[in-house]
Amino acid sequence: MRTVFPEKSISVVLDPMAQMPLHKQLYEGLRRAILRRQLPIGIRLPSTRAFAHELGISRTTVQLAFEQLIAEGYLDGRRGSGIYVAASFPSEELEEPAKNSQQWQPESGRRAISERGKV
Repeated sequence: MRTVFPEKSISVVLDPMAQMPLHKQLYEGLRRAILRRQLPIGIRLPSTRAFAHELGISRTTVQLAFEQLIAEGYLDGRRGSGIYVAASFPSEELEEPAKNSQQWQPESGRRAISERGKV
């Protein structure tokens, strides 16, 4: 399945046979289009009903993808007006851990977990 945004000819390809859930595929496709600036800031997305109908998927699937994008700051939901690409959103750098950040490691000589339960 695929959808095309008439404004910018953006395609989002969904594969119902893939292991990744459809809402996650839609989320990834929209997020990628936003980060690549293929979906310009302020563009209004189709309603969840219209988008679901166009894709031939459940409205709930579209809602899940939109809600995740809103929660992460990529989309902006305006009550009674629709959902728009946010004016500012997280950069890709925020998703990657800093190269110089250190992860917690147990002190040398100490065990990270107890031995209880081992037979």
